[in-house]
Amino acid sequence: TITTTTKKGSGKTEKPTESTTAKTEKSAETTSPELTTKKEIVPVPSTDTEGTKVIFSNEDQQVIKNMLEVPYLYQASYENSQGVPASIATHAAIWMAERSQLSTTTYAAGTVVIDLFKYFGQTVVHFKNNCNNAGNENITYNSSTDTFTISNFEEKTHDVTLTGFESLGGNNYYKVTATVKAKNGASGVPKKVTAIVQKNKLDAGLGFSIKALKWS
Repeated sequence: TITTTTKKGSGKTEKPTESTTAKTEKSAETTSPELTTKKEIVPVPSTDTEGTKVIFSNEDQQVIKNMLEVPYLYQASYENSQGVPASIATHAAIWMAERSQLSTTTYAAGTVVIDLFKYFGQTVVHFKNNCNNAGNENITYNSSTDTFTISNFEEKTHDVTLTGFESLGGNNYYKVTATVKAKNGASGVPKKVTAIVQKNKLDAGLGFSIKALKWS
């Protein structure tokens, strides 16, 4: 039985504003209009990799800002080769479910797992097995029905201000840097984040996936 509830927060993509988009440089290159990725395997660059400055459109900037502002995403850093920690995957799962705007607390496990793949651009290994031990009381995996229960959406914990974009070549990989500021009384929020993102078509509403994160 699927039950309904009223939940807080909003997963909708907001329109960009001057205060949330980074200044572009006339000498910088523009990002490729292509959203497709190459078939050959191209290793995901590390967060320490340096690239070439590029220009992101206001729309793309706002999408990446929204993705980096997933509540509690700052609780773990990871390089792509290490895999995505379940502790932050639970928060991304809730945010992705919120974007679907379904009036329900019960979500098919397959849908949640696919949404995580869209957000991170890779499978979150053993997420169903690790979810209930990740310390997030707002999401629970129910093995008997192979579903997830999301009891509450999460309030915003931080704001990011995008400061730079670099092309890392290869398979539409880009390095994004931003400053971070706590919101709604959140504690332990770092001051900066570096993200490796990939431009792709895994989710038409996003157009990007978060391949690696380094909070500092």
